[in-house]
Amino acid sequence: MADNSPHLREAAECLRHAPKQDSVAGSSAMAQMALAHAALVIATELAALREEVEALREAVTDRDGFASADHLRNINEWVERIAKA
Repeated sequence: MADNSPHLREAAECLRHAPKQDSVAGSSAMAQMALAHAALVIATELAALREEVEALREAVTDRDGFASADHLRNINEWVERIAKA
């Protein structure tokens, strides 16, 4: 999976600084930045997971393009729905 350490650190930093802001708007902005960094982490992880599932699907697909098991198609659809959410 991808190294999301910078985004995780930034999210934690924003959360640490949110209560220290001079206004509610400032605290809210810091919390929103933390959420944005967390969303980037999730999106990156989902993209990596999707690539791995696709690689697995390709590994078990015959030369005519038919998967050897129906559950792999279900997993792929499930991951796509999560990635698009």
